[in-house]
Amino acid sequence: MYNLLTDPLVPVAFSARPEPGMLTLPQIFSRIAGDAIDDFPGLAAHQAQAWFQFLAQLGALALFHEQRETLPDDPRIWRDLLLTLTPHCADSAWNLVGEPTDPAFLQPPTARVEAFTLAAQTPDALDVLVTAKNHDRKQAQAVAGGPHLWLYALIALQTTQGFSGRGNPGIARMNGGFSSRVLIDRRPSPRWGPRVTRAIRMLLGRRAEILKRVGDDLYQAEGGLALTWLRAWDTDSPLRMSELDPFFIEVCRRVRMTV
Repeated sequence: MYNLLTDPLVPVAFSARPEPGMLTLPQIFSRIAGDAIDDFPGLAAHQAQAWFQFLAQLGALALFHEQRETLPDDPRIWRDLLLTLTPHCADSAWNLVGEPTDPAFLQPPTARVEAFTLAAQTPDALDVLVTAKNHDRKQAQAVAGGPHLWLYALIALQTTQGFSGRGNPGIARMNGGFSSRVLIDRRPSPRWGPRVTRAIRMLLGRRAEILKRVGDDLYQAEGGLALTWLRAWDTDSPLRMSELDPFFIEVCRRVRMTV
């Protein structure tokens, strides 16, 4: 349910249209390539970094996997590129909701269903943001939150969360559990198209340099695990960095969304 490749779930603002349009993920990438996106309505300020990094990493992974250097402006091509990243589970890996034993978007499959407890009933309760004593931004208020709000909250949680108690370590791209994920970005424009396009091209252009710098014991040059939610999470042992692609998109929590 709620398939990101086929269902238009994400509202996008266009300068040529008075009202936001709803797009699929392939359509978003095609509009980014053509610099046709003004904004993402509903995206909170603290979620923008995670959303940008997600788009850049996923775009670079899709293009590298098929040995492409330019960003296509056809959503059908982007759909095919993204499908090649999930060849054995394409029918579930891009769904926001699915069976626990199948991979769903940013949600690794698991047979340990009995270990799940209710974590959130609203997207802002799932989100990584914590406000002391609810003085500023109130928590768990998005009771009518659409799928795009769950999408943004899930990406923020899985790719930026820090240490949050015993058995809940933070993400791999963080220098310490109480640190934060670093973003150093030179923006050619405040618009989403040039920014994401530049990041994707930079990742592709410097991939060999990254691999040379870290050596052979960190990351795989070819065939590494790129989308970590495709791997079953039925053990407490972490993934080894040597199993991963340098552009891997991680998940740091075993969560499942239901309806």
